[in-house]
Amino acid sequence: MLKKIFTIEIPNNRLFGLDLMRAMAILFVMFGHSIFFLPENIKSHLHAFVVDGVSLFFVLSGFLIGSILIRDFERGINLKVIFNFWIRRWFRTIPIYFLILSFLIILTGFEKPSFFYFNYFVFIENFFSPMPDFFSEAWSLSIEEWFYLITPIILLLLKTIFKEKPLKTLILLTALFFIAGTLYLRFYRYYKIDIPKGFPLWDSHFNRQIITRLDSLMFGVLAAVLKHYFPHLFQYKKKIQLLLGITLVIFLQYYIHTHHNFVIYTIYFTLNSLGIMLMLPFFSDYNPFTNKKNFFYKIITYTSLISYSLYLVNFTLISTIIIPYINTIYENTILNITVFWGLSSIISVILYKYFELPTTKLRDHLKKTK
Repeated sequence: MLKKIFTIEIPNNRLFGLDLMRAMAILFVMFGHSIFFLPENIKSHLHAFVVDGVSLFFVLSGFLIGSILIRDFERGINLKVIFNFWIRRWFRTIPIYFLILSFLIILTGFEKPSFFYFNYFVFIENFFSPMPDFFSEAWSLSIEEWFYLITPIILLLLKTIFKEKPLKTLILLTALFFIAGTLYLRFYRYYKIDIPKGFPLWDSHFNRQIITRLDSLMFGVLAAVLKHYFPHLFQYKKKIQLLLGITLVIFLQYYIHTHHNFVIYTIYFTLNSLGIMLMLPFFSDYNPFTNKKNFFYKIITYTSLISYSLYLVNFTLISTIIIPYINTIYENTILNITVFWGLSSIISVILYKYFELPTTKLRDHLKKTK
């Protein structure tokens, strides 16, 4: 009975390399959240190993969405195509987000004013101001949703202005505009903001705001353009690209924990996204398994499939609501970590199988009936 409840059928069209990146991203996020339950003397040594999983999600998402934009918009950029793109993306991301958000609002007893929660439903809670404490992991969802909303509109405007330009040029212009514009905003904010510099400010005013992070996804879009239009350049010495990307990300990981200067407020985000982008050529077609029943293949793909649900439930629901409640009865570090990983996984599997998957199938069904 239990096996049937938690069994997830793995689709045949999965790309293992990208699933591996997605699985690593959520595991980095989970690891970063789980070490908060450890004693301070242990926690301080482990912080240096907390890789930025969210940036990995951002670049990977930009790569996948960039590929979809190319596929859809090569047939023409118009409002009908854009609306279809929005509906497909929102069907995939918003229903479960609204479900978790509504549950958290009810669970916490509507303790905030209505307009406070309204901001979360329209993804403006961290547009150009610090992310509130409530449902704090939603900051990255806001960035992704605004990316989905703005990118096609910019492409349509550019197509209207530059009618003869090919799609690859328009997408490149859009990506470069966002990368340059966001980098400028970070420089401007760093030199103009009148607040003592420190990690809390870096996190609230640079790391987790929409206007300062949209460029991360655009590096993924650039990779999609290279793969589609310049495949030889995209695949050129991909193992060396992978090595360079990993080296850059690890160096930046060390740098951010040992230095505190303008670099981590400004070009850190740019370089980190570039490092992840360099990994995509290798992972985009990486699959060492001919047998899809291989245990490692199944566990990585399984983790990738439930990664979105894992991201939504592991911190606010599990870490800041359920575990503190358990601690009022009995507090134990090992118990806390076990509950964190175990309960996050169980809830995520149930959410994916009985909510995410049905809404995705409904989206696909609606598309076929049009």
